[in-house]
Amino acid sequence: MLYVLASQITAPLKPQGPLYISAVDTNGRQSWTQPFTDFSPAVAFHASLEAKNGTVYAFATGLVKQSNLSRVAAYDANSGKQLWSFQVNAQPESDAVVGMAICHDMMYLWTPNDLSAYSAKNGSLLWQKKGPPFQTGSTPRVEVTDTAIVFASLYLVTSTQRTTFVGNALNALNPKNGGLLWKMNIPTYSPPQGHAFEQQEFEFAATDRAVYTDVLNPGSPQKVAALSSSIGKQLWSTSVEGKPVADKFHFPFAVVGDNVFYVSTSNYGVVSLDTNDGRYLWQDNTISQLKPLQDKLYVTHTNMSDFCQLDPVTGKSQWCNSYADDSLKGATSNQTIVYIPRLHGVNAVQKNNGKVKWIYKGNTSGTAQMMIAGLSLDY
Repeated sequence: MLYVLASQITAPLKPQGPLYISAVDTNGRQSWTQPFTDFSPAVAFHASLEAKNGTVYAFATGLVKQSNLSRVAAYDANSGKQLWSFQVNAQPESDAVVGMAICHDMMYLWTPNDLSAYSAKNGSLLWQKKGPPFQTGSTPRVEVTDTAIVFASLYLVTSTQRTTFVGNALNALNPKNGGLLWKMNIPTYSPPQGHAFEQQEFEFAATDRAVYTDVLNPGSPQKVAALSSSIGKQLWSTSVEGKPVADKFHFPFAVVGDNVFYVSTSNYGVVSLDTNDGRYLWQDNTISQLKPLQDKLYVTHTNMSDFCQLDPVTGKSQWCNSYADDSLKGATSNQTIVYIPRLHGVNAVQKNNGKVKWIYKGNTSGTAQMMIAGLSLDY
């Protein structure tokens, strides 16, 4: 079953109606639907959906009557019956929920200032981590695995007179109690005397086994490494070929899927490495976005409106479709179908040939389109 968090919109992208959660079967037929919030994606600036072990979890944060309101709820995946819910009235804005993850019987929610763990069975608060070392900026990236909760923070040095930023840091917390497992400081790049300072760029991706890092320092080789998720011990490291960072507007990315680690290079290409030993697999300088799903890789290309399926190990294209809107964000898949969120509905694309099997249009009517905030499959 596919679960969809969405609202309908009318041109030019005007909200109309609340966010809905819907269940859709493998033939595109709607099994059930439930209203989730009264505010639409136009004012819901953070939202996500995750189905796991027969339960559908969702959250949305939006501006309601000049206050930042976050709603969190769980539903029975078969019937759509609400199991529990709660709301967070966030003042100031930095207390609003911006992310969610489900792991085992726990639900994790985070804001720019704290990380909280709840019981996935009843929504009760289990523990909360506030303040340092959870310093991650306005939209923190947090990855939750069975082994660790991983996030980046600022590397700060405090003296009697002031606190100084000296680089980035990678943090891993115990998922059961929020205790610190390990922390790795990454000192920022120090330019030679007489050279202007340029920002260090840093990204990471996490699995149960390892945390993979991608560090770009201006004028230096791009460093990629794998660290043990449980203790932070380095498993392997390598340098990714490519010219040094040429401008301050380049931001790296790090993505892991199906035992392949994908990193952006400083010359805007994509390099894929084997997660076991960092061995080079392939490189493509035309890819603009990518997302690994199951045993396939999905990409879009620079200056092209396409959506392509690649072999993750070889990087060879298997098929491409032409799409006008951003199709990668929020896509999900099972073994036979990749589900692509688009303005005219969720496209069920067959993985063997790239052809659309069906389109789910949700609760739209007339000329209205879908604003999709989340897709999830329950395995």
